[in-house]
Amino acid sequence: MRLLNASPDDGLHWTGTKTDLLEAAHIVFSDGSAYDELGQRPSFSELVHRTCTIFHIAPPANPRAYVNRANARKGTFMRPLLERYRLMLGTGADADPLSRFIRCRKSHRQTDRI
Repeated sequence: MRLLNASPDDGLHWTGTKTDLLEAAHIVFSDGSAYDELGQRPSFSELVHRTCTIFHIAPPANPRAYVNRANARKGTFMRPLLERYRLMLGTGADADPLSRFIRCRKSHRQTDRI
């Protein structure tokens, strides 16, 4: 959730698949834990646009197709993101497993503000 409060200027980049990112956005949307600055629940499209903007990814034309693809995952080759998240938490190696998919590439350039 704290990632939704990030700014595109923070230089965050998603290194995982777009399917994983949109699956995570759909999980947040489905559990109803995201709210905008007016206290309203954003639509899934609004949440996708915000998420993609934060991570410098072009929003897909049909984000639900990515969610459907994520839900269709079967077998051990590629498990759903939530299941992989639980497995990563269970190892105790990471307090925040999603951080494995996020890199900060913020420019170190100084800017003058007047």
